Amino acid sequence: MIAEKNSIKNNKFDECIKQIDNLLNKGYAEVVPKEEINCKDNKTFYIPTFFINPKCKRTRFIWDAA
Repeated sequence: MIAEKNSIKNNKFDECIKQIDNLLNKGYAEVVPKEEINCKDNKTFYIPTFFINPKCKRTRFIWDAA
């Protein structure tokens, strides 16, 4: 059971990496150079992400920035 859950998590992680690589390759996103990151207060913010899997379509990667 635990191995099955880990394999599902790994598949989702792999899918996440593929989706981000796709966005980078198409020019929809870009990597921020380290010298442009201002961390004066040592705070880091992340946009939550998750996947949905509609019945008849491929898995969709969702950025929860609302």
